[in-house]
Amino acid sequence: MGIILYQMVSRQLPFLAMNHSQYIASLQYCELTFPESISNQIQQLISFMLEKDQSKRPTIREVLDHDLIRVQQEEIIYQSTNGDQRLPVIKDQNDSAHSLSTASTQSSDSLLVHQVQQYCFYSTEQTSDNITKPWYNFQQAGLDEFLQMIRDKKQNLLVDIVLNNGLSLVNLNKKANNRSNPIKFMDFEGVTGRYQDQNTKYTDILSSGGVYYGQQLKELRDGYGLLYCVNVDGVHNIYEYNWEGGFPTNGRVTWIKDNKWWIYEGPLDKEYLPNGKGTLKSQDGEFYDGEWLRWNYHGQGKLIYQNGEIYDGEWINHIQHGFGKLTKKNGKILDGQWINNKMFGKFLQFQASGQYIGIVCFEDDKFQYSEEDEEGEGFDFL
Repeated sequence: MGIILYQMVSRQLPFLAMNHSQYIASLQYCELTFPESISNQIQQLISFMLEKDQSKRPTIREVLDHDLIRVQQEEIIYQSTNGDQRLPVIKDQNDSAHSLSTASTQSSDSLLVHQVQQYCFYSTEQTSDNITKPWYNFQQAGLDEFLQMIRDKKQNLLVDIVLNNGLSLVNLNKKANNRSNPIKFMDFEGVTGRYQDQNTKYTDILSSGGVYYGQQLKELRDGYGLLYCVNVDGVHNIYEYNWEGGFPTNGRVTWIKDNKWWIYEGPLDKEYLPNGKGTLKSQDGEFYDGEWLRWNYHGQGKLIYQNGEIYDGEWINHIQHGFGKLTKKNGKILDGQWINNKMFGKFLQFQASGQYIGIVCFEDDKFQYSEEDEEGEGFDFL
């Protein structure tokens, strides 16, 4: 079986010999090598199956219990049932089959087919007792229930925005990579004691009304899932995130404030504050792509303003501070230094084509004068 699997994935034999007799005789001496195209996980399984010491070689049952095989079986079940709510019933049966002794004469493959066929004959009454069992894939009914709870709080616009930006059952199940983590609803505990200093205080996130729908591990958010919650200041949020140990890691959060939607995509810390490289876009067309420290542009980043101008450069705590480039609406570029959000000193000016124009000077964000261009002629700053 190991040799057949090797041939299937590599289109060649694992060992070379002049003829069949030499091939059989050399098997116990040849070293197993793999083409670079074969994944480490497949290599590990084939090596496991081709163990030369017969006493250590796995049984068929042990091969079928290998993680790679189990994942593929669950994928077959999922695809065959289209994520139907009866999936947990079949999955429980499949898990039970793997716990049988090696004395079982029914192959796992035929049992799997039998289970998928059986799924078609479950009646509503038979499956109603299993309604509380955890799903291992997102269900349309669960997603609809989650979104309806938000609509019931008069947040139709928020729901429409996340749907228009790609939230769907198909995308949820694509992102739920680890299907061993069950998917459930659970209450949200809220976030308190968030960062504050003399200039900034981030409002707490309320536990009341907060709900999570997604993957869990040991009663903690773990895997991929959706979180709806409300800040103390009344801002409603939907988090579409990967989670580890109860905390968000990377994903997207959408919220509405002052009747305007915002979408941040990137990493969050344990206080649900940005930390790293991410993007922020708003309903009015403003867009930022760069580094963050909490909710401040901080580090290198590019901001596209509502009027179409673009600043690409250094930031400190949401303030333009350092070197950067400003692209005006007419396409001309100013390259120089900002101090506390204001232009200071000499700036190189370029045409939209990149052609150098000359030097312009600023003080306290105000244009002072222009120096001569390369041909010795003055020019107007625009």
